[in-house]
Amino acid sequence: MLTPPPLNLWSCPRNVSTAMMYSFAQRPDCRVWDEPLYAHFLRVTGVDRPDREATLAARDADGERVIREDLLAEHATEPPLRLFKHISNQFQQLDPAWLGRLGRHVIFIRHPARIVASYARVIEAPTLDDVAMDRCAAMFRKLRMLRLQPLVLDSRDLLEQPEAMLRALCGALDIPFYPAMLHWTPGPRPEDGPWAQYWYHSLHQSSGFNPPERPLPELHGHLAALSEACLPAYAYLQQFCLKAQG
Repeated sequence: MLTPPPLNLWSCPRNVSTAMMYSFAQRPDCRVWDEPLYAHFLRVTGVDRPDREATLAARDADGERVIREDLLAEHATEPPLRLFKHISNQFQQLDPAWLGRLGRHVIFIRHPARIVASYARVIEAPTLDDVAMDRCAAMFRKLRMLRLQPLVLDSRDLLEQPEAMLRALCGALDIPFYPAMLHWTPGPRPEDGPWAQYWYHSLHQSSGFNPPERPLPELHGHLAALSEACLPAYAYLQQFCLKAQG
């Protein structure tokens, strides 16, 4: 029996998308992939990242081949469910028509101030494209134009009600919820990309979704302006956010 169409999680960076990947990895029916298009993104944009050389050495940087051979591959083996975690700015210089063949899609967002504050701890002066909120909104519109039905999930809602929101997400995807999705073993995981040593320090100390987030961080100068520039796209996507039932 061939596997069903994969699930694609298109996230802003510095969200809890890797925690979501870990969550789905606990399911007995799921295999996960960590940012399969990241090397392609590094190649076509030329951007500098602390993990650039390690990623390009370890991963296929031909985005079309990755889509054909990984994202669209059909296998007769278990497990049947596949989740690909992406950052939304990684789908660059690729034919949008691919999106219509990639299965189901979830747009995963976070308040821009939190993204900017977190990102700036690793990359000193993040850009609008780094934050990728506009990319998330563009991806959502593109998927709708292709007559697909992308879901939108806000990390704030997930952290406030992890079980309720995971149940709602699984229900919307027509897959069963497993309580095992709420917890994992701390430390590095085999599904981590080679960039984990630069970005996943806090996550590797966790065994589940963190408590609800504190008040928004106070930003100044370039970082405040960058967060402000992302707010219209964030507000637009919030209109479509999945909510817990009851």
